[in-house]
Amino acid sequence: MYMDGFAGWSDPNQPCVAFLHRDAALTTPWLMVCALACTVAMGTSVEYLASVRRWRVATQDAAIAGYVECGGSAVTAARVIRAQILFLYLVQVAAGYLLMLISMTYHAVLFAGVVGGLVMGHAMFNVSAPVVAGGASACCQHVATPSLACTGGAAKDGDGDASISSIDSGDAVEVDVMNGHVHGDKAAARV
Repeated sequence: MYMDGFAGWSDPNQPCVAFLHRDAALTTPWLMVCALACTVAMGTSVEYLASVRRWRVATQDAAIAGYVECGGSAVTAARVIRAQILFLYLVQVAAGYLLMLISMTYHAVLFAGVVGGLVMGHAMFNVSAPVVAGGASACCQHVATPSLACTGGAAKDGDGDASISSIDSGDAVEVDVMNGHVHGDKAAARV
């Protein structure tokens, strides 16, 4: 980490920047351009993953209903969707922290790549998304995506536990995700 403030591209007296690994020193302008392109792509991907997670949460009820309609278990479908959301979260947070480490090199070009990638990704994927707290930082971007409990797809049953409701050919199917219970005529017979 360079502690004397931001360094630019043109100062030959500055030490070479290591790009996320000590053996990946940016010793030529071509390597710097490649690192900049990688940084912009990583910033864009953080915003893309936020939009994919938001879409997965918004479409989970329809996905569960479709899985139940094809003869599957609603509990299994809910677990698969939760695993998908957790995997997307893992990749998004890891990319966000890598961007933070790139910013901490205090290299002006790479910092511009981090900010530019995040702005470009936001413009491409999230500009019309609802504004919530926590979305300004790449490492904390996960706060900006609503959780399963906040989307309206999860409702509280009589015990106060979260549940997911779906429609299966006119029959209501309710899955209590916290306790693994399925309520409904057809769904109960399939589980």
